Amino acid sequence: MLQALSHLSSLNYAHLDVKPANILRCENGTYKLADFSVAVNLHMIKESAEFGDGRFAAPELLNNQDPFNADIFSLGISLSQVSVNADSPL
Repeated sequence: MLQALSHLSSLNYAHLDVKPANILRCENGTYKLADFSVAVNLHMIKESAEFGDGRFAAPELLNNQDPFNADIFSLGISLSQVSVNADSPL
């Protein structure tokens, strides 16, 4: 997941909806990041840009700041939830 987010960042994109439901486990044991419906090019971001599930959103994203770090924060929250939730899709 970090490689996927790093790649997006290198292209000046932020995913903005990292959550367990958007992390897919492949048959070979690798993971893929899915659902880019709210991803945004940071050169075109506006203060009113939409983001995904607020339960996984970083405080800085809610305040229109630093979407790159917000994706990392959301990944951390997602992994924390998965680690304590046996019903998680991961």
